[in-house]
Amino acid sequence: MKIENIQIQKILTSAGKPTVQISVNGFSASVPFGTSAGKHEVNAFGGTVDSSIDFFKKEVKPQIMGMEFENLADVFSIEKQLQGFIPKIGGNPVLCLSYALLRNIDKDVYKVFGTNSIPYQVCNIIGGGKHGKGTEIQEFLAIPMTKDYPKSMEASAKVHKLVGEKLKAENVGLEGAWISKIGNEKSLEILKQVADSVSQELKFDIKLGLDVAASEFYENGKYVYHDKKLDTGEQIEFMLDLIKRFNLHYVEDPLDEDDFEGFAELQKKTNSMVVGDDLFTTNDSRLKPVCKAAIVKPNQIGMMYRVVDFMEALKRYGMTAVISHRSQETDDQMLADLAVGLGTPYIKVSVRGGVRVAKMERIKQIYKELSHS
Repeated sequence: MKIENIQIQKILTSAGKPTVQISVNGFSASVPFGTSAGKHEVNAFGGTVDSSIDFFKKEVKPQIMGMEFENLADVFSIEKQLQGFIPKIGGNPVLCLSYALLRNIDKDVYKVFGTNSIPYQVCNIIGGGKHGKGTEIQEFLAIPMTKDYPKSMEASAKVHKLVGEKLKAENVGLEGAWISKIGNEKSLEILKQVADSVSQELKFDIKLGLDVAASEFYENGKYVYHDKKLDTGEQIEFMLDLIKRFNLHYVEDPLDEDDFEGFAELQKKTNSMVVGDDLFTTNDSRLKPVCKAAIVKPNQIGMMYRVVDFMEALKRYGMTAVISHRSQETDDQMLADLAVGLGTPYIKVSVRGGVRVAKMERIKQIYKELSHS
Protein backbone atom coordinates (compact mmCIF):
# COMPACT_ATOMS: atom_id res chain seq x y z
CA MET A 1 0.00 0.00 0.00
CA LYS A 2 1.32 3.43 -0.96
CA ILE A 3 0.49 7.05 -0.10
CA GLU A 4 -0.75 8.13 -3.51
CA ASN A 5 -2.97 11.09 -2.69
CA ILE A 6 -3.14 13.48 0.28
CA GLN A 7 -5.64 16.29 0.82
CA ILE A 8 -5.73 18.62 3.83
CA GLN A 9 -8.40 21.19 4.57
CA LYS A 10 -9.79 23.32 7.36
CA ILE A 11 -13.06 22.25 8.98
CA LEU A 12 -14.96 23.47 12.05
CA THR A 13 -15.33 21.73 15.39
CA SER A 14 -18.58 21.34 17.32
CA ALA A 15 -17.91 24.74 18.89
CA GLY A 16 -17.27 26.45 15.54
CA LYS A 17 -13.47 26.64 15.91
CA PRO A 18 -11.14 25.52 13.09
CA THR A 19 -9.28 22.22 12.98
CA VAL A 20 -8.01 20.03 10.14
CA GLN A 21 -9.26 17.13 8.08
CA ILE A 22 -6.83 14.99 6.12
CA SER A 23 -7.62 12.42 3.44
CA VAL A 24 -5.16 9.75 2.30
CA ASN A 25 -6.14 7.74 -0.78
CA GLY A 26 -9.77 8.77 -0.16
CA PHE A 27 -9.89 7.79 3.54
CA SER A 28 -10.54 10.87 5.71
CA ALA A 29 -9.98 11.73 9.36
CA SER A 30 -10.25 14.77 11.62
CA VAL A 31 -8.93 15.51 15.10
CA PRO A 32 -10.46 17.59 17.95
CA PHE A 33 -8.82 19.69 20.66
CA GLY A 34 -9.61 20.93 24.15
CA THR A 35 -10.91 24.21 25.52
CA SER A 36 -9.43 23.64 28.99
CA ALA A 37 -6.17 22.22 27.66
CA GLY A 38 -3.42 21.22 30.07
CA LYS A 39 -0.28 23.35 29.89
CA HIS A 40 1.85 20.27 29.24
CA GLU A 41 -0.06 19.24 26.09
CA VAL A 42 1.49 19.35 22.64
CA ASN A 43 0.14 22.39 20.78
CA ALA A 44 -2.71 21.40 18.49
CA PHE A 45 -1.27 23.63 15.74
CA GLY A 46 2.11 25.25 15.14
CA GLY A 47 0.70 28.74 14.79
CA THR A 48 -2.69 29.26 13.23
CA VAL A 49 -4.60 26.46 11.56
CA ASP A 50 -3.99 28.16 8.20
CA SER A 51 -0.23 28.42 8.72
CA SER A 52 -0.10 24.78 9.81
CA ILE A 53 -1.99 23.71 6.68
CA ASP A 54 0.33 25.78 4.45
CA PHE A 55 3.44 24.28 6.04
CA PHE A 56 1.98 20.77 5.74
CA LYS A 57 1.34 21.26 2.02
CA LYS A 58 4.78 22.75 1.29
CA GLU A 59 7.06 20.72 3.56
CA VAL A 60 5.33 17.59 4.87
CA LYS A 61 3.29 16.37 1.91
CA PRO A 62 6.25 16.18 -0.53
CA GLN A 63 8.24 14.17 2.03
CA ILE A 64 5.62 11.47 2.55
CA MET A 65 4.09 11.11 -0.92
CA GLY A 66 4.80 7.64 -2.27
CA MET A 67 5.69 6.14 1.10
CA GLU A 68 4.78 2.48 1.57
CA PHE A 69 2.78 1.33 4.59
CA GLU A 70 1.12 -1.96 5.46
CA ASN A 71 0.64 -2.12 9.21
CA LEU A 72 0.68 -0.29 12.53
CA ALA A 73 4.47 -0.33 12.74
CA ASP A 74 4.67 1.48 9.39
CA VAL A 75 2.29 4.19 10.64
CA PHE A 76 4.46 4.62 13.73
CA SER A 77 7.56 4.88 11.54
CA ILE A 78 5.98 7.66 9.45
CA GLU A 79 5.00 9.51 12.65
CA LYS A 80 8.55 9.35 13.94
CA GLN A 81 9.85 10.81 10.67
CA LEU A 82 7.40 13.72 11.04
CA GLN A 83 8.00 14.33 14.75
CA GLY A 84 10.43 17.16 14.05
CA PHE A 85 7.72 19.06 12.16
CA ILE A 86 5.38 19.26 15.17
CA PRO A 87 6.69 22.67 16.37
CA LYS A 88 5.73 24.05 12.95
CA ILE A 89 2.42 22.27 12.33
CA GLY A 90 1.32 21.08 15.78
CA GLY A 91 0.19 17.62 16.84
CA ASN A 92 -3.24 17.63 15.22
CA PRO A 93 -2.12 17.31 11.57
CA VAL A 94 0.28 14.45 12.38
CA LEU A 95 -2.35 12.57 14.38
CA CYS A 96 -4.93 13.27 11.69
CA LEU A 97 -2.61 11.79 9.07
CA SER A 98 -2.12 8.70 11.24
CA TYR A 99 -5.87 8.21 11.59
CA ALA A 100 -6.30 8.38 7.80
CA LEU A 101 -3.46 5.88 7.30
CA LEU A 102 -5.05 3.51 9.83
CA ARG A 103 -8.32 3.63 7.90
CA ASN A 104 -6.43 2.63 4.77
CA ILE A 105 -5.13 -0.45 6.59
CA ASP A 106 -8.63 -1.40 7.81
CA LYS A 107 -11.74 0.78 7.77
CA ASP A 108 -12.66 -0.95 11.06
CA VAL A 109 -9.63 0.50 12.83
CA TYR A 110 -10.30 -1.33 16.09
CA LYS A 111 -9.23 -4.53 14.31
CA VAL A 112 -5.74 -3.07 13.67
CA PHE A 113 -5.08 -3.02 17.43
CA GLY A 114 -6.95 -6.21 18.17
CA THR A 115 -7.93 -6.11 21.86
CA ASN A 116 -11.70 -5.89 21.20
CA SER A 117 -12.97 -4.87 24.63
CA ILE A 118 -16.16 -2.82 25.11
CA PRO A 119 -15.59 0.05 27.58
CA TYR A 120 -17.83 1.44 30.29
CA GLN A 121 -19.29 4.86 29.51
CA VAL A 122 -18.27 7.85 31.62
CA CYS A 123 -21.01 10.32 30.69
CA ASN A 124 -20.96 14.09 31.21
CA ILE A 125 -24.39 15.03 32.62
CA ILE A 126 -23.86 18.44 34.29
CA GLY A 127 -21.14 20.78 33.07
CA GLY A 128 -19.51 23.86 34.51
CA GLY A 129 -16.02 25.34 34.58
CA LYS A 130 -14.78 26.50 31.19
CA HIS A 131 -17.36 24.28 29.47
CA GLY A 132 -20.37 26.21 30.79
CA LYS A 133 -20.60 29.14 33.17
CA GLY A 134 -22.16 27.37 36.13
CA THR A 135 -20.42 25.32 38.81
CA GLU A 136 -16.69 25.56 39.50
CA ILE A 137 -16.45 21.78 39.07
CA GLN A 138 -16.26 21.16 35.35
CA GLU A 139 -18.15 17.88 34.93
CA PHE A 140 -20.60 15.79 36.93
CA LEU A 141 -20.48 12.26 35.55
CA ALA A 142 -22.68 9.15 35.44
CA ILE A 143 -21.09 5.75 34.79
CA PRO A 144 -23.50 2.90 33.85
CA MET A 145 -21.78 -0.29 35.00
CA THR A 146 -22.78 -2.57 32.15
CA LYS A 147 -20.88 -3.77 29.09
CA ASP A 148 -24.21 -4.17 27.25
CA TYR A 149 -23.67 -0.99 25.26
CA PRO A 150 -27.26 -0.39 24.08
CA LYS A 151 -28.42 -0.64 27.71
CA SER A 152 -25.62 1.65 28.82
CA MET A 153 -26.70 4.23 26.24
CA GLU A 154 -30.31 3.92 27.41
CA ALA A 155 -29.23 4.52 31.00
CA SER A 156 -27.08 7.57 30.27
CA ALA A 157 -29.78 9.13 28.08
CA LYS A 158 -32.39 8.67 30.82
CA VAL A 159 -30.12 10.16 33.49
CA HIS A 160 -29.34 13.15 31.26
CA LYS A 161 -33.01 13.80 30.49
CA LEU A 162 -34.22 13.49 34.08
CA VAL A 163 -31.41 15.60 35.52
CA GLY A 164 -32.26 18.35 33.03
CA GLU A 165 -35.88 18.25 34.18
CA LYS A 166 -34.96 18.38 37.87
CA LEU A 167 -32.52 21.24 37.32
CA LYS A 168 -35.09 23.01 35.14
CA ALA A 169 -32.06 23.64 32.97
CA GLU A 170 -32.46 25.49 29.71
CA ASN A 171 -28.88 25.53 28.44
CA VAL A 172 -26.09 23.08 27.81
CA GLY A 173 -22.35 23.68 27.69
CA LEU A 174 -19.77 22.78 25.04
CA GLU A 175 -20.15 19.05 25.63
CA GLY A 176 -23.93 18.87 25.80
CA ALA A 177 -24.08 18.71 29.60
CA TRP A 178 -26.66 20.73 31.51
CA ILE A 179 -25.46 24.00 33.04
CA SER A 180 -26.41 24.12 36.72
CA LYS A 181 -26.89 27.36 38.62
CA ILE A 182 -27.43 25.74 42.02
CA GLY A 183 -23.85 24.97 43.05
CA ASN A 184 -21.57 21.97 43.22
CA GLU A 185 -23.06 19.95 46.08
CA LYS A 186 -26.73 20.51 45.24
CA SER A 187 -25.99 19.51 41.66
CA LEU A 188 -24.40 16.30 42.94
CA GLU A 189 -27.44 15.61 45.10
CA ILE A 190 -29.74 15.81 42.09
CA LEU A 191 -27.45 13.62 39.96
CA LYS A 192 -27.31 11.00 42.72
CA GLN A 193 -31.11 10.94 43.14
CA VAL A 194 -31.64 10.44 39.42
CA ALA A 195 -28.83 7.89 38.99
CA ASP A 196 -30.14 5.81 41.91
CA SER A 197 -33.66 5.88 40.46
CA VAL A 198 -32.58 4.86 36.95
CA SER A 199 -30.27 2.22 38.41
CA GLN A 200 -33.19 0.61 40.28
CA GLU A 201 -35.34 0.71 37.14
CA LEU A 202 -32.73 -0.84 34.82
CA LYS A 203 -31.27 -3.29 37.38
CA PHE A 204 -27.60 -2.34 37.19
CA ASP A 205 -25.42 0.14 39.04
CA ILE A 206 -24.92 3.67 37.79
CA LYS A 207 -21.94 5.11 39.59
CA LEU A 208 -21.02 8.78 39.92
CA GLY A 209 -17.91 10.76 39.18
CA LEU A 210 -16.46 14.25 38.86
CA ASP A 211 -14.03 15.97 36.56
CA VAL A 212 -13.02 18.74 38.93
CA ALA A 213 -10.54 20.41 36.49
CA ALA A 214 -9.07 22.00 39.61
CA SER A 215 -6.25 23.81 37.78
CA GLU A 216 -8.87 26.08 36.24
CA PHE A 217 -9.72 27.65 39.61
CA TYR A 218 -6.37 27.28 41.37
CA GLU A 219 -5.01 30.77 42.07
CA ASN A 220 -2.03 31.78 44.23
CA GLY A 221 -1.96 28.48 46.08
CA LYS A 222 -5.71 28.34 46.73
CA TYR A 223 -8.69 26.57 45.17
CA VAL A 224 -11.14 29.43 44.72
CA TYR A 225 -14.83 28.50 44.96
CA HIS A 226 -17.62 31.07 45.01
CA ASP A 227 -18.04 30.64 48.77
CA LYS A 228 -14.58 29.56 49.99
CA LYS A 229 -10.85 29.37 49.32
CA LEU A 230 -9.11 26.10 50.14
CA ASP A 231 -5.44 25.26 50.48
CA THR A 232 -4.19 21.90 49.21
CA GLY A 233 -4.89 20.01 52.42
CA GLU A 234 -8.39 21.47 52.63
CA GLN A 235 -9.05 20.65 48.97
CA ILE A 236 -8.08 17.03 49.61
CA GLU A 237 -10.42 16.87 52.60
CA PHE A 238 -13.22 18.45 50.55
CA MET A 239 -12.74 15.83 47.82
CA LEU A 240 -12.75 13.03 50.41
CA ASP A 241 -15.96 14.42 51.89
CA LEU A 242 -17.66 14.42 48.46
CA ILE A 243 -16.41 10.90 47.74
CA LYS A 244 -17.88 9.64 51.01
CA ARG A 245 -21.19 11.52 50.89
CA PHE A 246 -21.98 10.74 47.27
CA ASN A 247 -20.20 7.39 46.94
CA LEU A 248 -18.09 8.70 44.06
CA HIS A 249 -16.41 6.02 41.96
CA TYR A 250 -14.31 8.42 39.88
CA VAL A 251 -12.60 11.77 40.63
CA GLU A 252 -10.61 13.38 37.81
CA ASP A 253 -8.12 16.23 38.21
CA PRO A 254 -9.09 17.02 41.83
CA LEU A 255 -5.89 19.04 42.30
CA ASP A 256 -3.58 21.28 40.31
CA GLU A 257 -1.92 19.84 37.20
CA ASP A 258 1.56 19.79 38.78
CA ASP A 259 0.62 18.46 42.22
CA PHE A 260 1.83 14.87 42.05
CA GLU A 261 2.16 14.72 45.83
CA GLY A 262 -1.42 15.90 46.35
CA PHE A 263 -2.78 13.26 43.95
CA ALA A 264 -0.81 10.56 45.77
CA GLU A 265 -2.08 11.72 49.18
CA LEU A 266 -5.70 11.76 48.02
CA GLN A 267 -5.45 8.34 46.39
CA LYS A 268 -3.85 6.91 49.54
CA LYS A 269 -6.92 7.97 51.52
CA THR A 270 -9.62 6.54 49.23
CA ASN A 271 -10.42 3.34 47.34
CA SER A 272 -12.22 5.34 44.66
CA MET A 273 -10.50 5.94 41.34
CA VAL A 274 -8.50 9.17 41.30
CA VAL A 275 -7.84 10.05 37.66
CA GLY A 276 -5.08 12.23 36.21
CA ASP A 277 -5.64 14.20 33.01
CA ASP A 278 -3.81 17.55 32.98
CA LEU A 279 -1.37 15.90 35.39
CA PHE A 280 -0.12 13.46 32.71
CA THR A 281 -1.39 14.78 29.32
CA THR A 282 -1.06 11.31 27.70
CA ASN A 283 2.71 11.59 28.06
CA ASP A 284 4.59 8.59 29.43
CA SER A 285 7.51 10.81 30.47
CA ARG A 286 5.16 12.58 32.95
CA LEU A 287 3.42 9.42 34.13
CA LYS A 288 3.88 8.41 37.76
CA PRO A 289 1.80 5.85 39.69
CA VAL A 290 0.34 8.45 42.05
CA CYS A 291 -3.30 7.51 41.33
CA LYS A 292 -5.35 4.63 39.98
CA ALA A 293 -6.19 5.91 36.51
CA ALA A 294 -5.25 8.29 33.72
CA ILE A 295 -7.06 10.00 30.89
CA VAL A 296 -5.96 9.14 27.34
CA LYS A 297 -6.50 11.98 24.84
CA PRO A 298 -4.57 11.22 21.65
CA ASN A 299 -4.30 14.83 20.52
CA GLN A 300 -2.61 15.80 23.81
CA ILE A 301 0.52 14.01 22.53
CA GLY A 302 -0.12 14.17 18.77
CA MET A 303 1.14 10.73 17.68
CA MET A 304 -0.39 7.27 17.93
CA TYR A 305 2.89 5.60 18.80
CA ARG A 306 3.13 7.88 21.87
CA VAL A 307 -0.46 6.95 22.79
CA VAL A 308 0.45 3.27 22.65
CA ASP A 309 3.61 3.93 24.71
CA PHE A 310 1.42 5.67 27.30
CA MET A 311 -1.03 2.75 27.39
CA GLU A 312 1.83 0.29 27.89
CA ALA A 313 3.22 2.41 30.72
CA LEU A 314 -0.20 2.43 32.38
CA LYS A 315 -0.28 -1.36 32.25
CA ARG A 316 3.18 -1.59 33.82
CA TYR A 317 1.99 0.58 36.70
CA GLY A 318 -1.30 -1.31 37.05
CA MET A 319 -3.25 1.87 36.23
CA THR A 320 -6.58 2.12 34.41
CA ALA A 321 -6.98 3.93 31.07
CA VAL A 322 -9.92 6.26 30.39
CA ILE A 323 -9.98 7.39 26.76
CA SER A 324 -11.72 10.73 26.36
CA HIS A 325 -13.34 13.08 23.88
CA ARG A 326 -12.45 16.80 23.80
CA SER A 327 -14.68 19.84 24.18
CA GLN A 328 -13.91 20.98 20.60
CA GLU A 329 -15.02 17.76 18.90
CA THR A 330 -15.53 16.67 15.28
CA ASP A 331 -17.86 14.01 13.90
CA ASP A 332 -14.96 11.57 13.42
CA GLN A 333 -15.70 8.26 15.19
CA MET A 334 -12.07 7.18 15.62
CA LEU A 335 -12.22 7.54 19.42
CA ALA A 336 -14.68 4.63 19.57
CA ASP A 337 -12.43 2.35 17.51
CA LEU A 338 -9.44 3.26 19.67
CA ALA A 339 -11.40 2.59 22.88
CA VAL A 340 -12.31 -0.91 21.73
CA GLY A 341 -9.07 -1.73 19.90
CA LEU A 342 -6.75 -0.50 22.64
CA GLY A 343 -8.94 -2.09 25.31
CA THR A 344 -9.44 1.01 27.45
CA PRO A 345 -11.76 0.03 30.34
CA TYR A 346 -13.62 3.36 30.15
CA ILE A 347 -14.57 5.90 27.48
CA LYS A 348 -15.53 9.42 28.50
CA VAL A 349 -18.21 10.92 26.26
CA SER A 350 -21.36 13.02 26.35
CA VAL A 351 -24.86 11.87 25.59
CA ARG A 352 -26.04 14.93 23.70
CA GLY A 353 -24.82 16.46 20.44
CA GLY A 354 -24.28 14.72 17.10
CA VAL A 355 -20.48 14.68 17.21
CA ARG A 356 -20.56 12.97 20.62
CA VAL A 357 -23.44 10.58 20.01
CA ALA A 358 -21.56 9.49 16.85
CA LYS A 359 -18.86 7.93 19.06
CA MET A 360 -21.46 6.08 21.13
CA GLU A 361 -23.27 4.84 18.03
CA ARG A 362 -19.97 3.54 16.65
CA ILE A 363 -19.31 1.56 19.82
CA LYS A 364 -22.84 0.19 19.68
CA GLN A 365 -22.17 -0.93 16.11
CA ILE A 366 -18.88 -2.59 17.13
CA TYR A 367 -20.64 -4.20 20.13
CA LYS A 368 -23.17 -5.81 17.80
CA GLU A 369 -20.40 -6.97 15.44
CA LEU A 370 -18.46 -8.56 18.29
CA SER A 371 -21.61 -10.11 19.77
CA HIS A 372 -22.34 -11.91 16.49
CA SER A 373 -18.76 -12.92 15.69
